[in-house]
Amino acid sequence: MKKVLILGVLCVLLSACQLKPLSVGVEDNIIVVNNEQYTIADNFQLVAIAEHNEEKQKHRCYMFEDLSLKSWIFVIIKNAKYTAEYYGDGSSKDLDKNCRRFRLRYFSMFDVRPWTIVDKRKDDVDLKRFAKLPVDITFCSKLMSNKKCISLYIVSEIDTKSPDLKSHLFDAEKSLSKKSLQPGGAGKS
Repeated sequence: MKKVLILGVLCVLLSACQLKPLSVGVEDNIIVVNNEQYTIADNFQLVAIAEHNEEKQKHRCYMFEDLSLKSWIFVIIKNAKYTAEYYGDGSSKDLDKNCRRFRLRYFSMFDVRPWTIVDKRKDDVDLKRFAKLPVDITFCSKLMSNKKCISLYIVSEIDTKSPDLKSHLFDAEKSLSKKSLQPGGAGKS
């Protein structure tokens, strides 16, 4: 009986060492999602942090800007009661594998919900202006748990004076690089 109990305790300890908590965070220009690390290139500067708080919802948005590309990267960590219902089961996909592109849109996320800028690092930050600005968008998301999700929007202004309505979306996408944090991981991709 004693051996079985000791063996059971060892199994629990071993499995506890193997399981890692679901983690997500943003520090400077680095995004950590579990065992993945995404680095936003230095040409993008963190210009603001905004929050959206409503009943049973708390979202935090990190806004990065590159004026030369007329592009922005929004990293949004979402804590909501119904996140799993809206974002499905993304646990088997990396953040960069669960993406969609949208052409010729308006980015109205800040216009339809109340967002408060909690850390402004640049004077002329206006979140509502994106609702009137024609843009191309790449949207990526990963469900961390049934109540936590990370979304990443790469938004690039469309040059309405060019005949083919170009943006710098693909250049902005290249500003995001990935590295595995697992021992023996794949490295950059």
